[in-house]
Amino acid sequence: MLKGILTHDRLEQSDVYELQKGDWEKEQTHWKSDSLYLTDDFFDNTETGAILREGLQNFNAFGPNRVLPEEWAAMINRAMQSQDSRTK
Repeated sequence: MLKGILTHDRLEQSDVYELQKGDWEKEQTHWKSDSLYLTDDFFDNTETGAILREGLQNFNAFGPNRVLPEEWAAMINRAMQSQDSRTK
């Protein structure tokens, strides 16, 4: 796994962005074992933060964000285009 992308069992800090699959469950809102966690440094020092902020008009760094499959697809496409432009 890339440095800055963590699984629940590898969490060493609490300043992370949690990516959960599925609908937000009010009973257990955070620290799910099947989530992926992006460190604050990874989010800020890679294009990840910019891609999420651009792809989600109402991105909230401190609360839940609902991302539809087509929004994920568009953000993945943007990331791939950015990577392609750096390798040319």
